[in-house]
Amino acid sequence: MFRFLLPIVLIFLLMGYPSHCGAADWVFKGQPKDGCDSYHSAEAGASARGQQAKLLDDCDAMMQKFPSSWDPKSFLEPAMKRSAILGLSSCGLVYGVDHQQEKSNVCLNRALELAQLLGDSAEQARILNNFGIVHALWGQLVIALDYHGKSLSLSTGTADQVNQVISYNQIGQIAMFMGDYRKASEALGQSLALQAKTSDNVQTCLTLDNLGHLNEAWGNHDRALECYGRALELKKKLGLTGGEVASYVLLGRTYRLLGKHDAALSFFQKGLELCKKRGYPTDLVVDHIGDLYLDRGDAQKAEEYVKRAGFWQSLGRLYLIRGDFSAAASNYV
Repeated sequence: MFRFLLPIVLIFLLMGYPSHCGAADWVFKGQPKDGCDSYHSAEAGASARGQQAKLLDDCDAMMQKFPSSWDPKSFLEPAMKRSAILGLSSCGLVYGVDHQQEKSNVCLNRALELAQLLGDSAEQARILNNFGIVHALWGQLVIALDYHGKSLSLSTGTADQVNQVISYNQIGQIAMFMGDYRKASEALGQSLALQAKTSDNVQTCLTLDNLGHLNEAWGNHDRALECYGRALELKKKLGLTGGEVASYVLLGRTYRLLGKHDAALSFFQKGLELCKKRGYPTDLVVDHIGDLYLDRGDAQKAEEYVKRAGFWQSLGRLYLIRGDFSAAASNYV
């Protein structure tokens, strides 16, 4: 529905992963490494692919330290259980993002067992949300909705309003992609209302972006621009440079849909400059710039960007405009 793919680094930054800490240390030392307390540092995602590989290595190292025969009752002290829950739940997300479904499910199920032994409803609710997040990433949207619904039911009886916000946010996003705009609007509205009572500004950014998507789907482009603009200002205050790039692309794309090409190009170029400055992947922003030049009918200028990005849709469109139907077909088929 929305041609916008978040690079892996944005997922880490916006979800609040402690993405530059060792997973094994979370569990077996009970705390992150020195200097890992700033989970939303703008420097955390300087290299998306390298960061993902490091996270996977850390999770593999953590899993190797567990006994080969899993026994949740072997974690005698509550503090040890909580440290294990943190590591397992985080690694469940990391494996899930990498589509290692079996490992992800193992980690999250073990974390849930430990949370159940503690009798901690809030922790169980957080883990159920993580289950929902990874199933959504795997395209299993109905299952994801079920997990987020269960999480919401559990956390509603606790003081953990942040987790309720996450549940509503995820439910709204999934409902939107399933075409249930009314349900999406209700859930995102609930999320935004609850955020006034919490200090989780990262979730506010996500909710505003989701509301922007929803308003785009309804054709309310002015309202979408307002939501994206509010999210951008908040991301700047929080130092979420990965999220800032996402906002520039979203704003540029919306202005492009409105035919305001100069405004669109300005936002795309801001996103590209920030990507280069921070070392983020540039292909997505470059592709949007190429598409914009195709909209203008400037195939020569577009070619520079479209070929750099390498996305088949834009390449096919370029060749169609040039009348090279064979090359276009090779990209579309």
